[in-house]
Amino acid sequence: MLCQRCGNEIAEGANYCVRCGTKSFRNEYLNEQPVAAATKTAETANISAPVSEVGDVIKRYNETIIDESPLRTGQYFWLMLVALIPIINFVTCIAWAFGPTRNINIKNFAKSVLIWLGIGMAFIGFTLMFVLYFTLAR
Repeated sequence: MLCQRCGNEIAEGANYCVRCGTKSFRNEYLNEQPVAAATKTAETANISAPVSEVGDVIKRYNETIIDESPLRTGQYFWLMLVALIPIINFVTCIAWAFGPTRNINIKNFAKSVLIWLGIGMAFIGFTLMFVLYFTLAR
């Protein structure tokens, strides 16, 4: 069994993950009645389409989990390094902010970098307009 938060392997019967301390996900109903659980519709399972296996239900459930684990110093270092490279920062921040990244901290960091890029572009635009106006006005 895998931890639903960090993906660490959890021993069968364990109540908590030894890596992150999250309470383990054990649903005896799914284990006892796989046929009934596998035939859930979109309304009861809160997914887009009916599923054929219990594994699909758990897989789709795990795909919707948002990772709120804090970033390490090294991760922030690489995020900042990429954010400082022109053009690449714009493309990667769009991918991180609106792509399949599950860590909410990376998404928020990328969105804040995009906001700062927008502010910077607006500042450069106004500065160019100001300089061109007074240069051409003479």
